[in-house]
Amino acid sequence: PLENAVRQAALECAEEAIQREGAKVGEEVTTNYCTSFGEYWSCVIPRQRLNIRFGVFCRRGRDGRFVFEHWNMCWVQVQILAACIYTVGLIYLQFQEGFLSGFFGTVFGFVKVVAYLLVVLVFGHMGWHCVVRVGMASEIGHLCLFAIYLVVCIVAVTRSEAKLQPIWMVASLPVAYMETALWFLGARR
Repeated sequence: PLENAVRQAALECAEEAIQREGAKVGEEVTTNYCTSFGEYWSCVIPRQRLNIRFGVFCRRGRDGRFVFEHWNMCWVQVQILAACIYTVGLIYLQFQEGFLSGFFGTVFGFVKVVAYLLVVLVFGHMGWHCVVRVGMASEIGHLCLFAIYLVVCIVAVTRSEAKLQPIWMVASLPVAYMETALWFLGARR
C-alpha cells in the first residue's frame, strides 16, 4: 500500500509538471505567433524602397520557404492594391444606380472589402509564420495551407461584382506561385 501511494503521488506530480510545461509552451507559441505579426507587417509594407528582382520568385529546390515567403508578401501587397482599385470601381458602379442606393451599396461593399483584407492578413500571416518562421515540416500542414489559399482566392473572385471580377482574377496570380511552393514543400506527398 505504501509503495502504491508513492507511485500514485509520483504520477500526480509528473502529470502536474507536464500540464505546467504544456501551458508554458502553449503560451510561448501564442506569444511568438502574436509578436511575429509586427515582423510580418514590416515585411509586407517595407519602410525602405523595394528592391525586387524577379529571379527571387522563380527559385526551386531547397529554397521553397524563401519562394513561399516572397510570393506570400507579394500576394498580400497585390490584395491591398486590388482592394483599393476594387473600391474605386465599386463606388463608380454603385453611384450609377442613384445616390441613395449607391451610398449604401458602397458602404456595404467597403465593409466586405475590409473584412476580406483582414482575412488575407490573418491567413497570410498564418502561412508565413508556419512555413517561414517555424518551419512547418508536416505534409498535412502544407496541404491545409494549400487548400486555404485556394479557397480564399476562389471566394475573392466569385463574391465580387461581376464587372469587377477581373481585378481579383489578376490579383490571385501570386496564389498560384504560393501554391506551387507549398506543393514542392510537401503538399504533394
